[in-house]
Amino acid sequence: MGLIKDLKNDSRELGIPIWKLPDVVLIAMASVNILVMILTYFWATRYDNDPGKVIVLVAMEAAIITIIGNVLSESAKQIVETNKLKKEFIQIISHQMRSPLTTMKWQIELLKKKASENLNEKQVSQIDRIYEENERLTNMIADILNMSRIDRRSEHLIYADIILEESTSDCLNMLTGFAKFKNIKIDFAGSEKKNKVFVDNEKMKIAIVNVIENAISYSKKGGKIKITIKRDGDFVALKVKDQGIGVKKGEQGVIFNKFYRGEGGKKAQPEGTGLGLFMTKKVLEQMGGSISLKSEEEKGSTFTLKFIRSKKKRK
Repeated sequence: MGLIKDLKNDSRELGIPIWKLPDVVLIAMASVNILVMILTYFWATRYDNDPGKVIVLVAMEAAIITIIGNVLSESAKQIVETNKLKKEFIQIISHQMRSPLTTMKWQIELLKKKASENLNEKQVSQIDRIYEENERLTNMIADILNMSRIDRRSEHLIYADIILEESTSDCLNMLTGFAKFKNIKIDFAGSEKKNKVFVDNEKMKIAIVNVIENAISYSKKGGKIKITIKRDGDFVALKVKDQGIGVKKGEQGVIFNKFYRGEGGKKAQPEGTGLGLFMTKKVLEQMGGSISLKSEEEKGSTFTLKFIRSKKKRK
């Protein structure tokens, strides 16, 4: 029981299945080694009565399998260690960068408030540009940290019955400033009855914010975004429809891939990371939901996010 518990802990910590752990690989190879030795012994004694030849044959096979097992085990250990170091590096660098960027943000805001009366239009514009770049870097670091957390299958999800309309409103409040800046009108119409979903609320908000922020980013100024919530069998569907640049048919199948950015997206939003939709898909799948896209180039896109309905609300 102690060994199984240790293996489960290692699997959770490293974010890989138990059967891929180096120790498990070594145990599996040792088991195969013993099995092959036994089979070889019985086969050899049946067709050759010379004990010396049988011993040599069994020893050779055992040596070959042992060498292969050790090589595989060491390779697995190196891969696991490299992956662990990569995750630690991402977390350390991201955290170290986030603190000074946050400090800079407050300093820039203070500068704008205190010195705006003494600055000309060009200087104010330059300060605004610095603020925007600071926000871009901060958001990029947040994306990288979220990706690192989400990419680990072992991350613990805290499920609860959540009213989807309320969480969506919270997400919209976070994006009010961005929508005003882009002069985008958001029409949010929830269903008459409140819909409860069984999710990790924080992870769900990551998904919703990513999709709505994406819609705002790729909509033209003065555009409109419509958000609707509707029950769909054992799921509740949240649809985000925009009037943006749309996605080419050839790109729709890969739009949720990590770091992927379409041609239109690169032109409209050059500073994007290509992580938002990847994280959204990952989060939804971890919670048993899904995301789909319907889009027409230059006419807009509709993203449909599906969340599992609360069992208490099912009939």
